[in-house]
Amino acid sequence: MVRFAEPRLNTKWGQNISEDKATLYINKNGAPYDSVYKVNNVSTSICDKSKVEAYGCTPVAYAQVMYALRNENGFKDLKYTNGEPVLWNNMNPDRSYQIQEVERFIGWITANCSPTYLKEGTMVFNTNAKDFMRKILDPYINFTLSELYYVGR
Repeated sequence: MVRFAEPRLNTKWGQNISEDKATLYINKNGAPYDSVYKVNNVSTSICDKSKVEAYGCTPVAYAQVMYALRNENGFKDLKYTNGEPVLWNNMNPDRSYQIQEVERFIGWITANCSPTYLKEGTMVFNTNAKDFMRKILDPYINFTLSELYYVGR
């Protein structure tokens, strides 16, 4: 007997940062809601790497896996370092619209994984991403995120 399940990992998120917003989205605390959604015209810039054009494949892969698990314990109530909730409902698997929260999320992961900024993009080692995920989700994980990463590829 074989059991089938629909794939959970079905996002089409890319590595490119939209409209030269690296200074906004790549933020260790999580880009502030007011800045991302232009509430009260607030603008906060944490990352000084405005020339960066891409997040890199590792942060995107981890973000996609976490999005697929967004309804699981630990993931559904996930908060950015600044205390604001990750707005899963503002994300969409198709990158053609509703990208602000996706980029906010990927940028947060990127900034917290000891990135190396290159002119064309960003390099994050898988082990740094795994360590960051373990730090924020350890009580809920009973498997290794690196195994999950390879399952999602």
